[in-house]
Amino acid sequence: MTYAIRKTRSIEKERVLLRVRNYHTNAIILYSALGFRVVRAYKQQANNRPFVLLVMEKKLQGAG
Repeated sequence: MTYAIRKTRSIEKERVLLRVRNYHTNAIILYSALGFRVVRAYKQQANNRPFVLLVMEKKLQGAG
């Protein structure tokens, strides 16, 4: 993940977005520790199982 953030910053993008399902709590904890925050949430369903798809964003300082 840190490589992806560095690469995104190097091409002068202002933010990184990712999507994660709400039940992947360890991933959400990791992304939050890296500075991501939830910006959207969508109710979804797969294989007749409901879940919430979270969109997380990290704004990059020094980009642009």
